[in-house]
Amino acid sequence: MHLYESGEDYLEAVLVLQKKIGEVRSVDVARYVGVSKPSVSHAVSVLCDGGFPFLVALTKSDKLNQTERRQRLAALEEAFSDYEGLRLIPFSSVTGEGVEELREILSSVAEEPEELG
Repeated sequence: MHLYESGEDYLEAVLVLQKKIGEVRSVDVARYVGVSKPSVSHAVSVLCDGGFPFLVALTKSDKLNQTERRQRLAALEEAFSDYEGLRLIPFSSVTGEGVEELREILSSVAEEPEELG
């Protein structure tokens, strides 16, 4: 995988914002990098196409009832359908939902040697 400077800028923005505010939204990245929200969507697409693993942790999943959860998940799956390999994981620190799944994914990615550049 080769990552160009603009891709590095987006990844750096996500990392910095995550440390600063916790939950990072595309609008936050757009403001930080100084681009439009569609540009962020395009960058995510390019990074996914480049083989970079992506997942979206759907935080506060315990706040929704079952019907709302199904509707939200279906809408998000539709919105992200163009991003092959992108995973959507409902997550709740209150109930523990998704914790083990995220832990397993992060452990497997951390164990895989990546060749960058």
